Amino acid sequence: MGDTVQQFFAVKAKIAAAEQEARREAGAVTLVAVSKTFDAADIQPVIEAGQRVFGENRVQEAQGKWPALKAEFPDIELHLIGPLQSNKAGDAVRLFDAIHTLDRDSLAAALAKEIGKAGHAPRLLAIPNRERLERVLRFVLDETEFLSPFGIRSVSRVHRDAPAVFRFGGEEYRVEYDPAESTTGLFGGNSNWRGPVWFPINYLLLEALERYHHFYGDTFTVECPTGSGRWMTLKEVTRELATRLSSLFLPDADGRRPCHGEEHRYADDPHWRELVLFHEYFHGDTGRGAGASHQTGWTALVIRCLESSLGNRPVQHRRSQPVAVEVVPDLEE
Repeated sequence: MGDTVQQFFAVKAKIAAAEQEARREAGAVTLVAVSKTFDAADIQPVIEAGQRVFGENRVQEAQGKWPALKAEFPDIELHLIGPLQSNKAGDAVRLFDAIHTLDRDSLAAALAKEIGKAGHAPRLLAIPNRERLERVLRFVLDETEFLSPFGIRSVSRVHRDAPAVFRFGGEEYRVEYDPAESTTGLFGGNSNWRGPVWFPINYLLLEALERYHHFYGDTFTVECPTGSGRWMTLKEVTRELATRLSSLFLPDADGRRPCHGEEHRYADDPHWRELVLFHEYFHGDTGRGAGASHQTGWTALVIRCLESSLGNRPVQHRRSQPVAVEVVPDLEE
């Protein structure tokens, strides 16, 4: 293993040089040495050379070598860098200090259960840490910014009065808050991602917040809406957002649904009252449907939101189930 130790020092030297070139503090970058396929005898010289952070791809393989090594070198930090099966969640929580892969809600639930049993948690590896997530959510949950009565806007409402302006080559380019149909063809016609509420980004946000809640639990609360004085867990925020998204399609006391805008026949005409359109996106302030009116692909995700807001079920991905389809006859027949 002499060559391996020499390679280790060579890699460390390259990292140190890169840190210096990037003007980062020495030691700011952590090397995770991947030790899969190597046995304990091969790994120990690298540990003795100073390496303390290792990555393994499989729980079963790690169990065969790392308990003894961690007992001998208690400052070792072990990362699971490969996929994890839910039935191995308990073993992973007991052995690993960080778990890199969290790709489904069932795994998050299994890890949360095992963390409760073990009394300690592996670290969560995520793009925003806790402090950054708190700062981001202050803007996301601000009703003068991203939070609309009907979900999360795709661009902050602040840019209605303060557009982002870029000048280059004598030309001026602007990004303004456009709550519904596009007011310019600069960005590719009428598919407007600069203000309206879109279900794809909202649903991904809901799933992400649920996963963060599985990790942080009730210890993580945010003000929702920002400035309201109401503090919620991330699970409660998810339900609040699901309720707002669901309200696009729910009739008020007069039978009017926000998604239909000023089309009164959907409320007043008994032949149209129960016909609901699944629009491509929705006005960021009023909820009126815009774009294609038959977008039953991603907009049908509202079903999960209705389950969450009305049935207290989590927003989560499930295998497709058969559904009953009612064929609506042609009204002119």
